[in-house]
Amino acid sequence: MDILSSGLVYATYTVYLLLVIVGFFTELDMPQIGNVSLATTMSGALNSVELEPVSAIPFKEAKWAENTFPELGRRRLDYVYRKADPSTGLVRHSFKVTFPTLKSVVTDPGGPYVPPPQLDYPSAGELTLWVHPRSTQAQREAVVAAYMRSIQENSTFSALIASVISGRSVY
Repeated sequence: MDILSSGLVYATYTVYLLLVIVGFFTELDMPQIGNVSLATTMSGALNSVELEPVSAIPFKEAKWAENTFPELGRRRLDYVYRKADPSTGLVRHSFKVTFPTLKSVVTDPGGPYVPPPQLDYPSAGELTLWVHPRSTQAQREAVVAAYMRSIQENSTFSALIASVISGRSVY
């Protein structure tokens, strides 16, 4: 019995050492992502929400979410990377923001039952950038500026987006 127990101790210790060694090698491959701050208002005081990293797979995807309860109502940011398309050579970077709205549930204050939260509807937006590996930094920035700077500077493009948000047609 003593040989069996000492064999189990050595086996356990060996497995532990292997896990530690694998952990050291994979630690260098782990992505270093931090919190992301998203604005939640178009005008007036800048209100923002802080999103914490949830998961990341290098050169594939990353996810951020609020650290609030219930989980169903957390605001999220998802990033997806796709390799170059063989026919065009374009690499795809997609950013998707989701702001869920939960149903308002009426409960009986005297009752013992409290229903779980339910999703009423999500509000979402996606920004997808297609980048060619041979493009310059200035060319990539020009494409991003067409969206970000045009919205910030209160241009006609910003008015076009505002009309869509208000439920009107663009033409």
